[in-house]
Amino acid sequence: MMFYSVGYFKVYFNATCQFPIETYRLKYQPTISGFIKKGRVTRLTGVSVNVLSIWLNIAEVTRDGDVLELSVGVASEEFSAHRFAKSAQCGCGFYCRGLVFSS
Repeated sequence: MMFYSVGYFKVYFNATCQFPIETYRLKYQPTISGFIKKGRVTRLTGVSVNVLSIWLNIAEVTRDGDVLELSVGVASEEFSAHRFAKSAQCGCGFYCRGLVFSS
């Protein structure tokens, strides 16, 4: 669902999905929503990252050239946008190398 006039979006998945990215674990809930505009997603809900065994909600994602910054509010981490060029798979993320997983 997308309301173009205000940039609001909502995406639905079949289930919660977790996968590794570098030294972190990301988790997508079955429903993700937020506001999107050029170079930025704000008021993001349904996406979290595990840091030191604590799940923190990713509230905002910004893009500056080839750099994506994922923010949990008080802290953020930068990743190359190329890391997200392919869709991650639940369980193995970007590191599947031919593995097949079922939901």
